[in-house]
Amino acid sequence: MEYINKNPFSLYDFLGYFIPGAFFCYLLAITFNLEGFACFNFNLFDGLRAFDRSVAFVIISYVLGHALNYLSSLTIERYSIWSIGYPSRFILGEKQSCYLKKLNNKDDPEEKKRRKKELCISHMWRLLLLIVILPIYIIDIVAGKLLGFRNYYTNSVDPTLKKIIEKRIKQFKIKHKFTISSEGDYFRVIWHYYYENFGPHMVKLDKYVALYGFTRSVSFIFCAYSWIILITLLLHGISLYYFLIGYFLSSILSYIFYIAFVKFYRRFTLEGFMCLVIDKDLAEINVDNKN
Repeated sequence: MEYINKNPFSLYDFLGYFIPGAFFCYLLAITFNLEGFACFNFNLFDGLRAFDRSVAFVIISYVLGHALNYLSSLTIERYSIWSIGYPSRFILGEKQSCYLKKLNNKDDPEEKKRRKKELCISHMWRLLLLIVILPIYIIDIVAGKLLGFRNYYTNSVDPTLKKIIEKRIKQFKIKHKFTISSEGDYFRVIWHYYYENFGPHMVKLDKYVALYGFTRSVSFIFCAYSWIILITLLLHGISLYYFLIGYFLSSILSYIFYIAFVKFYRRFTLEGFMCLVIDKDLAEINVDNKN
């Protein structure tokens, strides 16, 4: 698209890649007391001039940011989808049934056997994910699920707007001839369509993508940092007092940025839904005799 071609380095690159990469570098430097780790005095680049050291640090931070962003999509985002569902669904009041999938007893024996094998593999990965993001998971279970805090960041829109959005989705399906399955994120089709055709909303959509990518990466960084502190305690025997402060502070910050990620992911989806609402072409489509 012309818009993307004119912006090879966007806000998403800066917030989603460079800042998380640089932030993680500095966290490692502080934790392991790596003197001279800063961009202006990186020991590995002693032979370089100050400007070259800065460029090297920017490159390292940017590349590391890509790795952190990808890992956060595999962990933080995946946990969000598996535990509370896609925003396109909980915005309309749909609730995720459970974190671990269940076997459908209505399937025939052969299909049931195949599904059982798939579910075993799926459960293994989902349980492994809980171990990786254990600091977030513990707080989310206590504060989010047991104390009901999830209701504040997974709330649905008001009934009137919900009814309008659901009608527009049906009209969008008729116009573009596609079906919505019970699983997956159908919102991607809506987002791509309006990103290409509703110019004024492109900036808002880009902003929310940048913000939810940034908060997702920072949440993963603090989660990983909690594990780094724990490993440091086991290997080097740091003070238990500093361990408790560092570990719990990192865990809480990781959960806070996780909530921020869900919030911006929700706003991003709601912005796409509002494009549906104001689309005049959809308003002319009759859904009374359509599925």
